[in-house]
Amino acid sequence: MNKWILISLLTFIGLISYGQSKNQKKLEKLFLTQYCSCLGQDASLTPEVILYKKSSECIITFQKENTELINEIVKEDYPKNTSISEQERRNDSGRRMVQNTIIDLVRSCDFYRSTLNKYKANLIDQLGVTKENAHQGIKEMIDGEKKVKDNQSLALYFTLLGVMHEYINDKKSAIGYYDKALKAYELTATKGLRELLIAN
Repeated sequence: MNKWILISLLTFIGLISYGQSKNQKKLEKLFLTQYCSCLGQDASLTPEVILYKKSSECIITFQKENTELINEIVKEDYPKNTSISEQERRNDSGRRMVQNTIIDLVRSCDFYRSTLNKYKANLIDQLGVTKENAHQGIKEMIDGEKKVKDNQSLALYFTLLGVMHEYINDKKSAIGYYDKALKAYELTATKGLRELLIAN
């Protein structure tokens, strides 16, 4: 699969990080357990389906089951005179919930960790990277960096470079590229992959 298509696919799991209220922290603790359990209900799914489709379904289910607490958070976090719609506020709360729990998910949810590992292996396969051509592929990716214009795409680009450096067992460079990616634009995928590398 073309590297530009992969960059587009990674966009789906990119989320911006935000602060936390007291109720947000309470919600996130609850989310960790329920989300991990929900993801693992159908282990036969591919990593991509789990991280994209199943993940979204689990978040929606969690939000429906915890509407009251989420509504409290929305009221706390937004002044009444804000121009943001109620649905946008709820979506924002969901984004914060996932972003703020990603490190804990990697540390405490075996199924999520396993899925990230499989996803990373799939990215390498889709990029066509082998031990023989990995260094050349990395060089070509680095040379193409100037073509990437916006911060979100740059973050995705650096994330792929991090995955490729992991593949050749260059942990220091992989972490460096994950950090560059997070500096450009904070993505849950990058945050999770970085934490996974450190944890291994």
